[in-house]
Amino acid sequence: MSASNGAAPSPSPFFRLEGGVGALAAGILLILGHLSNLAGPAGVGTVTGKSLVMAGQAVMVLGLVGIYAKQQKAGGILGWVGTILAVLGTVAVSAVVFVEIARASGVPVEMVFQAPAAHEIFAAGPVVFAVGMFLLGASMVKALVFPVYTGVLLIVGTIVLGIGTLAGPVGPYLLLLGAVLTGSALILAGAKILAP
Repeated sequence: MSASNGAAPSPSPFFRLEGGVGALAAGILLILGHLSNLAGPAGVGTVTGKSLVMAGQAVMVLGLVGIYAKQQKAGGILGWVGTILAVLGTVAVSAVVFVEIARASGVPVEMVFQAPAAHEIFAAGPVVFAVGMFLLGASMVKALVFPVYTGVLLIVGTIVLGIGTLAGPVGPYLLLLGAVLTGSALILAGAKILAP
């Protein structure tokens, strides 16, 4: 079976451009952001690093739409649900990263995370993101529109990112590793979306 079997008709040039560039940029920004965060205090990071991660999250939405558009038919319900959850989770995680930017700049933000609505976003957002990215990665493996390793990198990277958020002092290094894996998957997907 070739990697193009089951692909939906080519997405419109707009979706192809926005999705491909969005995925490429998201991958690069996530890697650079988590790398930059190593220069800051553990668990806090840097304003530059957090800002790069937030920018990566913002353009990731475009990349996720592009991935969905590229494998729409072959991705099936798994790809659709994964994309919806990944987009919703990305938006929620962006809200968390916005507060983390303030914390990295020295603003006391602990009360923000304790507020009931904010606490729900802080708790549920990363879980929704992880489930969505896992399902989207699984749909990429199943659909064979993208190389199988692209979906595997997305799944493994998402798992490592999740572990990194809970790992204490080694967390920033695991977050970087997860960002490299997830970012590589996004870069590979973006290149495939943009390919003629």
